[in-house]
Amino acid sequence: MRLVPEKCPVWAWIVPPLLLIAVVAVYAVDVLQWDEWVIWGELLHKIKAGTFGLADLAAQQNEQRNMAARVFGLLLMPLFKLNRFAEYGVNFLLAAGSFWAAVVLYGRTFRQRITPFVALIFSMLSFSLLQWEAFTFGANSSVLILPLGIWLGVLIAAGGPPSLLRLSALAVVGILPSFSFANGLFYWFCLAPLLYMQARKSGNVVRTLSIWGGLTALVWFLYFYSFQFPPQHPSLSGDLAAPFRMAGYFMAYLGSAVSSDKNLMPLAVAIGACSLCLLGRLLWDLLRCDDRDQWRAAMPWSCVMLFTLFSAGVTALARSGFGLAQALESRYASYATPYWMALFVLFLLAWKRDKTTHRLILGRNFLVFCAGVFLLSTLLSFIVIRNREPRFAKARKALFSLTSDSDLAPIFPDTAYLFKQLPMLLADRLSLYRDIKRFDEYDKEDKAGGAFSVVEKMIGAQGQVKGLLLQGVVTRDQSGVPVLIVVGNRIVGVSTTREEYWELFLPTAWLPEGTVMVRAYAVLEGGERIAPLAPEGGGGVAVAHGPEPEYSVSDYFFIN
Repeated sequence: MRLVPEKCPVWAWIVPPLLLIAVVAVYAVDVLQWDEWVIWGELLHKIKAGTFGLADLAAQQNEQRNMAARVFGLLLMPLFKLNRFAEYGVNFLLAAGSFWAAVVLYGRTFRQRITPFVALIFSMLSFSLLQWEAFTFGANSSVLILPLGIWLGVLIAAGGPPSLLRLSALAVVGILPSFSFANGLFYWFCLAPLLYMQARKSGNVVRTLSIWGGLTALVWFLYFYSFQFPPQHPSLSGDLAAPFRMAGYFMAYLGSAVSSDKNLMPLAVAIGACSLCLLGRLLWDLLRCDDRDQWRAAMPWSCVMLFTLFSAGVTALARSGFGLAQALESRYASYATPYWMALFVLFLLAWKRDKTTHRLILGRNFLVFCAGVFLLSTLLSFIVIRNREPRFAKARKALFSLTSDSDLAPIFPDTAYLFKQLPMLLADRLSLYRDIKRFDEYDKEDKAGGAFSVVEKMIGAQGQVKGLLLQGVVTRDQSGVPVLIVVGNRIVGVSTTREEYWELFLPTAWLPEGTVMVRAYAVLEGGERIAPLAPEGGGGVAVAHGPEPEYSVSDYFFIN
């Protein structure tokens, strides 16, 4: 009886990444979302003020530090100006790195090239649409760096004796995962058993574990130095008082890589529980096996699984108070995926030893069932991505009018906080403003290109921000025409037309105090020339700054 089909096209593994690329290209939106407003808002303010330091790359946000998101974003910023698709591409490459590392580790384990069917399984999991949040949210490079880190760490540690050079390489690989998300700290614990096994072979156990233990202690100390526990999280005592809920959360978390849709919650819990039973049986059989080569072959994959098990356990302890549905957040599927890839390989090792055992046949049927649920979840995840796109596209357009808090809510719930960050993005020509030139770089037309008016004393951002409402029309009867709001020789706001009409709420904090002349210009076709909007002299308004709003974020995933 065969577990792996003989007939599988060699090229089949390429289908999942191509499908993922197509879905992201069509349904992802080029707009900053949630944490990204906080990450880049705080970081860019420090850079502009000249107070930026290396420690700011690992500044705490919620219980995370998001170093990978900041590092990759800063590296890409000079060329891509916070274009989100550049970071979506980085996230794809991180997933591709995990896939490559798993393929290499498989080759070492079985001492042969990976079979097309196993490559397809690895590819389906690595580029799964169940991880859609990781691939459509640029800052989630801080999520995907963790699985890549554990895969690379296992590859390096399993490659030979733990020399000083090898330990140094492992330490370098562990930095970004450890200072991105809190569960990246488990990198150091997960590799310890593998390093111990390798050190026993070379006879330097004490030196190896002493160095590795010291590095582990140092990284953990640095992560929690000046750490503040998020007050909006459920209390640990409350979670411990509900052990069955915590256990259900733990199992749902494990099952999230196979069944991530919240409508399939019972299946996720059941699949997670059954996977633990299968894992327990495989490990028990391994303990009874006299072949030490089997132990050595299974150890790297077991270390990979430890990462997911540690992550699931600690997340259940910290967040099960939010309910079981929170265990099926899409990004958790990225952490659960290595567990399933490793579980599949451990099963292949057991199948290679004995193909007739009843429990292995039962395990095979379970994995086939999981494949069916995975395909169903993939379809449901696609529907989620498709239904999400119109709301985020609408929110991006709303950034050019700033008149609807409800339209902006999908990308950030506190509109006042958005208003604080937008002038900085405009000044540096980042994100949605990256194609806007400096005012003096445009050629000016003499003929008016439309008209506009200024309405004073409007209140926006849930009643927290005073500002001006600008409204107008342009002679070009088409949507998407940029309209520049100018004070002096500085562009202070940007709107776009819907057909020929446009409007923009302009917070008074964006303007100098006193009496100012507000002018408007329409960008003409080609983007090189601008035409003034009547009245050409602009509208004179008196500007007085009010107190800064009190910013708050209602969702518990993000900083207050």
